[in-house]
Amino acid sequence: MVYGPNIVLDDSLRTFEGGRLRVITSEFGDLLPITDNNDINDVNQIDANEINDVNLFAGGDDKVNESIVSVALHTLFVREHNRLASIIEANNPTWSDDQIFQKARKLVGAEIQAITYNEFLPAYLGPDSQLKKYTGYKSNVNPAISNEFAAAASKIYISGISPELKILDANMDPTTDNNLPYEDALFNSQFVLDNGIDSILRGLTVNQQQKIDVYIIDAVRNHYDDSDLAAQIIQRGRDHGLPSYNAMRRFLNVGEFNDVNSLTTDPNVQANLIDTYGDINDIDPWVGFLAEDANTGNEKLSLKIIREQFEKIRDGDRLWYTIDPNFTDEETEFLESVTLKEIIELNTDVNNLQENIFYTAAAEPNEPNEPNAPNDRLTISLAKLIDNPFWFMDSSFLFIAGGSTDFNSTNVNEADAVLVRMFTDTNSSPLLDESIPFDEFFGQNGSIIFRGPAPVVSLRFTPSRKTFSILVMDPNINTSQRITVDIGIGSYLGRGSARVTTMEGFRRAFFLSGNASRNQSCFFP
Repeated sequence: MVYGPNIVLDDSLRTFEGGRLRVITSEFGDLLPITDNNDINDVNQIDANEINDVNLFAGGDDKVNESIVSVALHTLFVREHNRLASIIEANNPTWSDDQIFQKARKLVGAEIQAITYNEFLPAYLGPDSQLKKYTGYKSNVNPAISNEFAAAASKIYISGISPELKILDANMDPTTDNNLPYEDALFNSQFVLDNGIDSILRGLTVNQQQKIDVYIIDAVRNHYDDSDLAAQIIQRGRDHGLPSYNAMRRFLNVGEFNDVNSLTTDPNVQANLIDTYGDINDIDPWVGFLAEDANTGNEKLSLKIIREQFEKIRDGDRLWYTIDPNFTDEETEFLESVTLKEIIELNTDVNNLQENIFYTAAAEPNEPNEPNAPNDRLTISLAKLIDNPFWFMDSSFLFIAGGSTDFNSTNVNEADAVLVRMFTDTNSSPLLDESIPFDEFFGQNGSIIFRGPAPVVSLRFTPSRKTFSILVMDPNINTSQRITVDIGIGSYLGRGSARVTTMEGFRRAFFLSGNASRNQSCFFP
């Protein structure tokens, strides 16, 4: 995506100074270089590699110029590479350009893996088609890309493209009276040169994906490089020798459909399929993927193929980012928690985005339905799942630690208990919803502590540091899920989110840290 499939392209994108990638400077921040043979920092010399008199950007992926969306995302990760390269160079002044470049490249690649698997895929696949839990490298797994994925299943996304893109200013208001038609976003590098990427990225955070179905916007049917992208995909599947949709179901052992009524419950789609193909056994796989609905009682075949492909890519990689020995423990910890929101806010002037960038703020999954919005953002530094920490326990624990609990004595006087709620990104019901009375807390070494039976076995506040920790027994949660935590005290409501990872070598002393006399008067200063 960022670096290219071969060393020739890779080298053409490098500065060979400080491990950085080439960019052009602009009033909107660094942008991708232009594909010409002249000075890439002099926009007046741009005169080569044009489509319809529009100059193109250079990137590691030959599809970088397809839309302003792909340009914006490529630009974002080029900036991230250069940001990391600057940090690496500052911490390792004796390193060569190539050492810095390769380390930054390694980190960016791992960030993309983490964001793809921890944020994008859970949102894209939905709760009924989640990846299996990662259990480590498997030498017998072939990570090669399957034909059915490459030529059909991976292409269903074009049905979700919206007809317009929102372009927003720093106040999240439209920059013009009208949204940008998607056809005007195609091969339009000039828009990025004139506006930068911030307004595009803001718009992407509020643009909603359309439903994946047989309906596709006009922009990709009639304005995509003067051709019909849907027709191209159907023909590509035939050129690749893909079997029919039903034959693919048989090959993948999910059972054939006897008629189109089993494929879809939409009578209009049923009629059009019969009119076009005549026989369910002749339907092209990509068309079948778009027509299949969730009312058949089965996992969608397209999502099954996508899920299994990404599982193979992960499980067949002996240097997968979570087990790569080239990363330190601190780097792995950072990568496990990295989010696209953070990458955007670190490399642009965009800020105050929703925690999960793959859901619009209005549709962010499983947020508590409180009458009042949170008035404090919690910073969660640790979200660890610990399986069977002791030989005498057949239980798992979820440990949450964080800070920025900005409540005060006024909040305490408004209530007589602490509200603790937890939500995951794959379950609409609360994982935890507990109200713990103040008189069940006691003071110890400047901290206010609750210990009790399951589910919350420990809740600790340290008011002087504004930190907290929560220990939950037998939570119904898996690693890689994102968890949202609410702490409520009176009118105070703090909320924070983090990715759940696994903790190894957890110590018994953490659970049982001495005894203290109960003293409710020391709950708050």
